[in-house]
Amino acid sequence: MPGYLSKLVLLLALLLPLHGVARTQIPVLDHTPASDWTNVKDHGVVGDGVADDTDALQALLRELRQGSILYFPPGVYRVTRELLIQKSTDENPRERRLIGIGFYGHGADTVLKYDGEPGAIMLRIRGMLHYRMDGFVFDGSGKARVGMYHDNQPDRDLFETHLYHSFITMRGFTQYGILFGYLDDNPAGASAETAFQHMIFEDCGTGIAFNAFNDYNFTFDGCIFRDNARMGLECVNGNFYVRNSRFERNALDVFANPEHSSSIRRSVSVGSGAFLHFQNGVSPFTVENCLVIDWKNDVAIKTGGAPFLAFDNRFVSTAPKTVAIEAKRDQHVVHTANSVEGATRLFLRDSDTYVTTTLAEKSPIVLRADLDPMPTKVVLPARRFDARTDFGAVGDGKADDTAAIQAAIDAARAHGKNAMAYIPKGDYRITRPLRLEGGGYSFGGGTVYSELQFDGEQDADAIVVAPEGELTLDTFRVRRNAVKIIREARDEGWRVRTSRIGEFDGKGADIRQLPSVNGSRVLYHTVYVSGKYIEMPFALGMQFDGLREHDTVILHNIEGNLQFANSGDATILHTVGYEGTFWVHGENRKGFLGVLTRLATRSKHTIFVEDSQSFVASDFYEEQAPPEGIVLTGKPGDTPGRLTLGFVKIDRIVHVRNYVGEINLVATQFYLHRSHGNPGIDFVGEQPEVNFIASYFYVPKLVVDPADTEINFVGSDGSSAYNSAELDGKRVHLVHRIENAITDLRKLGLVDWQLNYPEFLAQ
Repeated sequence: MPGYLSKLVLLLALLLPLHGVARTQIPVLDHTPASDWTNVKDHGVVGDGVADDTDALQALLRELRQGSILYFPPGVYRVTRELLIQKSTDENPRERRLIGIGFYGHGADTVLKYDGEPGAIMLRIRGMLHYRMDGFVFDGSGKARVGMYHDNQPDRDLFETHLYHSFITMRGFTQYGILFGYLDDNPAGASAETAFQHMIFEDCGTGIAFNAFNDYNFTFDGCIFRDNARMGLECVNGNFYVRNSRFERNALDVFANPEHSSSIRRSVSVGSGAFLHFQNGVSPFTVENCLVIDWKNDVAIKTGGAPFLAFDNRFVSTAPKTVAIEAKRDQHVVHTANSVEGATRLFLRDSDTYVTTTLAEKSPIVLRADLDPMPTKVVLPARRFDARTDFGAVGDGKADDTAAIQAAIDAARAHGKNAMAYIPKGDYRITRPLRLEGGGYSFGGGTVYSELQFDGEQDADAIVVAPEGELTLDTFRVRRNAVKIIREARDEGWRVRTSRIGEFDGKGADIRQLPSVNGSRVLYHTVYVSGKYIEMPFALGMQFDGLREHDTVILHNIEGNLQFANSGDATILHTVGYEGTFWVHGENRKGFLGVLTRLATRSKHTIFVEDSQSFVASDFYEEQAPPEGIVLTGKPGDTPGRLTLGFVKIDRIVHVRNYVGEINLVATQFYLHRSHGNPGIDFVGEQPEVNFIASYFYVPKLVVDPADTEINFVGSDGSSAYNSAELDGKRVHLVHRIENAITDLRKLGLVDWQLNYPEFLAQ
């Protein structure tokens, strides 16, 4: 067969599955309401698609209290005017925002449908923290202007954080499906640490937009953006991470002008005008292992500004195209293992600021045109064993509820079949460790206002997890009564900030997981422990002790200190989480420890590594830490480790103390904080191999101490003196040294698919 025919056959084989891709919708969620869920149909809401439910819904929204949960049974809820969520009660008047609200619907079977005057906002939100919204279709009917508008009113201090959305469709809104920030002349507040999982944005002007400074750490995982007339995702001033997602027939998939590093990973685009327009002079951007098919514009990606990293991407066009990527001539671009089919070349132009190398291995992940990240079925608890209604827990913060909650746990375990030991909203005082043993069940509540307050021995753990098989801990908070908080005022040069220093004398953890005997898979979803905004890095939090090769942990939408002690043989994946110290130590290292999205601020140590341990992080945001925020340590004789860290933003010195092995800082933004001085990296002892890859130095000077330390700079740029005379002779350009970093990021993506999207690997 002639060569060109062979290529055509392969191309058609790739694209044939495309014709079988249906217009996927979110699944039906079979929620069983719990004792603290308010059923909206018990309060005058009809949900038959005919009655006007606006007034009844607004009355319920007006009465929301901290920790309230609204449950929407299957139905079509007709809305004819704007709905408003705004704290309007006298509960804790110093706090103007609603905290810990839950909204639960049945996915495709719970539809909020707009049927009023054109040009309206369907749902306006003014200030919420730590909410969870799961299972809704918002249908604008081509009439409503905006589906969900986060109108945070900066003059009222309504900053939002830690918002979680899953299994939601935003459809048929003429301007925005979801909008955070400026709208017309309305000033913008900010929202940060916001996650979207298994969402659909379709038939809108723009699927989702966030346009204010501090709209940071927006994570999109397993989402679908299709048929949006203007664009799928628009970021102006914030930053974001997209992974495992699908784009179809948008005028533009992604517009990105982010203030800090951003990324698109393991995603597919089919038939859109273009895949990405990126422009910003200070924030690196990464496109990893994406498949872009039949873009309509001249180029699939336009990029200009800070360094751009592109690897393992495929660009396929059935119509003749000239080029896939148009990058500015002076932009620093690092690219490897990309391919084009049906286009003449990868880049529009050549430049001496573009660097590439050939890798020995190919990516273990191959994307297909018909990648569909939406699950068809979601397993939810069919039976709840309620600690309060079934076993007599009180939840007033005074009574000892240990026995009642343990009885609920034991009942759920005995029942199995994914039963749930449930703790409704309340403060549950426990005086002895709760034990979660075995598997086949879950434990948790409906919002983070399901609180466990441990009032036992300081050396005891609040919860001991001793799993066998599958176990889930879902939506609750653990507090420790014995912690003493010292407030200390510190002059930061431009302001005085009050630091919170925690004192705790015991060895106990909030949650301690032990190794299994025969194998385990434990999911922590929306679990909060100690560590946020507090300088107490080596105490409490979640502690994983001695986990083995057959132990798997998934950390999703969690908060607080994380300690991994002698657990290097396990497979541990942190998908989304915020705040606290990430502490890794021990000699074992046969497994894998990876981070997809994490943020840490004001922690004594953002990252503390001992024993030359290894882990990989693709998108890790660090700021406002004390001087030794990131400490990487080892000792002579350690087995060499390897750290591949993509710092979205870092404004402190990285301290390296006798670490043995290799350190890769990938697409990292070194950022000047007004009070912290210039960030950089310093060394004590023997120096490991250090590579800065596609990084940007948004500082007057990059600090390297000792100044003559050899560092490999590949495709990095910035306004600092990183390339000044003081580093001449010790600043090298060895492009082949990027291979280990690429290998680590590939492995991170593979583990993500193995644990969260195994069907992708089965294709």
